[in-house]
Parts: sequence; structure tokens; C-alpha cells
Amino acid sequence: MRYRSSGNKKNPGGRVRYSGRFCRRITPSAIYMRLTLFFIRLYRQATAWFRLIQVPGLVYTPCRFYPSCSEYAELAVCKHGAIKGLGKAIGRIFRCNPFASGGADYPA
Repeated sequence: MRYRSSGNKKNPGGRVRYSGRFCRRITPSAIYMRLTLFFIRLYRQATAWFRLIQVPGLVYTPCRFYPSCSEYAELAVCKHGAIKGLGKAIGRIFRCNPFASGGADYPA
């Protein structure tokens, strides 16, 4: 764990505990966010591994959007939190269909 001096009026010279790259304060919502990001990254690593060994029966097509759906989900969770970010990621997955034009699409 890292510590940083906060120096505010309520806790002058106190220390705030930090825990990670994206979720700085340790709160229940930060724990949910970190857990969600862990599963998104795990999914991304698993799909990269499947593409590397080219599992028979699975067809891989290039993504229509930039960033990819898993990158979009990670950005949305970091920006909006676990619940709203996952909602935006699910909406993005529904937009990914053969009739979509694709292109750059970042979480708003």
C-alpha cells in the first residue's frame, strides 16, 4: 500500500491509504470497480490467448469500433463507476452488429 499526506482541515497532516492504479481510495465502490476491471482484463487476456493458439471452431473477426469492446468497458468503468460503466459497456455490445458502421466510439 502507498500512503500520501493529505493535509486537509479535518485531518491535518493525516495519511490517506491508496491501493491501485485506477481506484485510489479504498471504499466499497472502489472495490467493486477494481473487481470489475480485474474481470475485464482477465477476459481480454483469455481472448488474446485463444487468438494466439487459434482454437478450432472459433472465428475471429476484427472489431468494427475503436477502442474494442473490452477496452471500451474498461474506460467506461474507470470513468463512470462499476454499475453505470457496465451498463454503457452492455449498450456498446448491443451496438456491435453487422449493420453498424463502426468507427471511433468513446464512453461519453
